[in-house]
Amino acid sequence: MTISVTTEFREEFEAERLHWLRRRFLWYTGVVGGLGVLDVIGSTIATFIGFGGEYPAWIPWVLIALSALAAGAYAVAFLFALRTRKPLTRATLIKLVFALILVNGMAHLPESVLWTRLGEARAGALAAQQDAAASQAEAPAGEPGSQASEGSTEPETRAGGPDARQPAPTPGEPETDAESSNARVSVAPGSRFQITTADEEGRQVDAVGPAASWMFSVFITHLFASLFIPWTPRESVRPLAPLLILNALLILLLDPGTLLTKIIWIAVSPLVGVPGVAIAWWRHSRFRRSFSHKVLRRSYGEMKRELVDARRIHESLFPAPIDDGPVRFAYLYEPMRQIGGDFLFAQCAELPDKELPLLNVVVIDVTGHGITAALTVNRLAGEIEREFGEKPDAEPGEILHGLNAYLHHTLARHSVYATALCVRIDPNTDELIWASAGHPPAFLRMASGRLDRLDSTSLLLGACRADDFYPNQQKMPFHAGDSVLIYTDGATEARNHDGAMLRTDGMQKLVASIDPRANGSGGGAGGSWCESVLDAIDRFRHGPAQDDTLIVEIARPFSS
Repeated sequence: MTISVTTEFREEFEAERLHWLRRRFLWYTGVVGGLGVLDVIGSTIATFIGFGGEYPAWIPWVLIALSALAAGAYAVAFLFALRTRKPLTRATLIKLVFALILVNGMAHLPESVLWTRLGEARAGALAAQQDAAASQAEAPAGEPGSQASEGSTEPETRAGGPDARQPAPTPGEPETDAESSNARVSVAPGSRFQITTADEEGRQVDAVGPAASWMFSVFITHLFASLFIPWTPRESVRPLAPLLILNALLILLLDPGTLLTKIIWIAVSPLVGVPGVAIAWWRHSRFRRSFSHKVLRRSYGEMKRELVDARRIHESLFPAPIDDGPVRFAYLYEPMRQIGGDFLFAQCAELPDKELPLLNVVVIDVTGHGITAALTVNRLAGEIEREFGEKPDAEPGEILHGLNAYLHHTLARHSVYATALCVRIDPNTDELIWASAGHPPAFLRMASGRLDRLDSTSLLLGACRADDFYPNQQKMPFHAGDSVLIYTDGATEARNHDGAMLRTDGMQKLVASIDPRANGSGGGAGGSWCESVLDAIDRFRHGPAQDDTLIVEIARPFSS
């Protein structure tokens, strides 16, 4: 899954990852350091009570010192991260992990070389003993050097078995057929596995030198670090680079075998880091997905709350219904989403030369849906208020002309346009004046029951320059008992289960079938006509709404 990486997301992601790294770093250094301390204590006790084996007495103390060095490095890093006053950065923590892996690797290097060389020496000594025993067993009885002279009560051989020609395997070494293979697998001191083979003179030598033993310890160290530290695959590879270079030098200088064998060992050495890198990649990917999902869930909740607040503010721009006076109006609004691109403006203008106030109504439908359309509507709402504020007696044609100029110069370059219907009801002259910029036809129902259409008179707003825009304002009578129904294209674009749209003709038939006086409004714009029309649209529509729907009813009652 892909998510847009903003500055806020990146900062929060890095902060969360740093907190995770600090916690895991303390666990890593604490556990490894604690195990190292226990190892040093156990090795010291074993050395004091005589478990040093047949090797020189200084060897265990050297190994204890190397182990103490590695354990001390982890302990120091743990205390440093725990007690530092200023929180450590991610770069600092990663550098500390690099340093610990290098220190641990360098501490195990002398140990691997030492054990390998001691194993070779022991294998050579055992081979010499086996050769001497075989020579003695082959000598005729009674000859000097024979161990089977007459009167001897000793066993036939001292090679460790009844048959001196077949030397017994060393402890932990599987028995092999000397005639079929010269290779032997033995366990060297310290439980390090050795693969030995015979040279041209029959002496046992290591087939795998100290580099292989050391790389095994590097593999364990890197794998253990990857199990604890939440680093990236690239970061997990970096501490291996110097160790692999040093390992290549060890193979070339100290390991047995031909040049081709050494090159193969050098080529396969980087594989020791594959498990650790794979763990780092899996953990980092899993953390990123988990963090992204958490942020998305939280952001969705925050956005939902913000949309609820935005809808409340957006709809607060809508006027309050007018249910008394010579001219009344009501409306119902159903946005397709939380907020939409439909807008209604209404104003009662009291002019000095008019006995009764005029009612100006502007219905706007912005292209698009959701937040983008709502932001556009908010800008247009301010422009409408400015125009009426500067000229309270502005006619519908003037209002649309100003809105077209505003949209053309500000939002049309972003492909944002709008349809609008501006209506003025003058109860003093019983006139309805309107101008429509690409808006769906409104319907005028007269008191006699006749239904007329108020068709569009001009292009949609923003499509042309101000000089090319002609609103073509119209006028018609509007008496007591008359009412007009205005709607947005969310009504005409409603689709049934067959996918057919309602369209303007279907809307006209639907409106003609509903008598507002039969629903209790009595031509008084009580909202019943709006409810009946909207219910009829919902019954026609199959599935969710595909656009915002606004229904507005303006009426003149028979008596005010």
